[in-house]
Amino acid sequence: MRLTRDLVQERKSRYLLDHYMNLHAAMVGVAIGVAGLAAANIFTFQGPDAELPLRVMLLCVSLLITANIYMGLMVGGLILPGTAPLGLDFLLPFMIGMLEFVLFGFLVIKPENPQIAAASIKGWLIAFVMLALLAAVAIMWARQHMRPGQYTDDQTAMVSEYRQRLSKDIRGAIFAATIGSVGLGFQYFSTWSWFHYIWPPILIAGLLTGIAAHQKTASKIAAHLDHKRAPDTDSRGEN
Repeated sequence: MRLTRDLVQERKSRYLLDHYMNLHAAMVGVAIGVAGLAAANIFTFQGPDAELPLRVMLLCVSLLITANIYMGLMVGGLILPGTAPLGLDFLLPFMIGMLEFVLFGFLVIKPENPQIAAASIKGWLIAFVMLALLAAVAIMWARQHMRPGQYTDDQTAMVSEYRQRLSKDIRGAIFAATIGSVGLGFQYFSTWSWFHYIWPPILIAGLLTGIAAHQKTASKIAAHLDHKRAPDTDSRGEN
């Protein structure tokens, strides 16, 4: 069969979304596999007792930020316009997936002495800050894809509202990077203190809020699409 312009256009309409979903799903699959190793390592932890609760919380944060990024992609994918991927569309999901892998990887390292234990936590914090900042860049890039002129008039209000939501997501990612940077500062310049038990719960609470916000946004988009479809359904029923 000869490849027609219509077939190419049909491929283009899903190419960007399929690229993001397939690449990130593959990277997440690898990261979750490493997460299982990290969990096994943590629950057979032989290091200082004070570090065990911290490592459990770091595993929770790692899982939650991975879930946030994936949910954001799934929700945004509903209204991602059909276009050919650009350079950043290839680079961003690859780097994000790699950092998710690294995040869990630092929790797999066995803390055989205090120096290795401290280095693995510092490494985790550096990877987390980089991942949060990269997520902010990815959200900004996705926001640029969703320009109002690419949608019909009946979708403009929904897209504008979603773009505002993305602005909040950007601020949330920067906030997470800031908290991670503060935690990193305490790791470098402070001895063990109560603050080492404070910043992980802040991140957990913020990331749980992000998951709830993604769910709320998905429900709003679904409700909007169902509302727009209802008159057509009714008219077909009357005919």
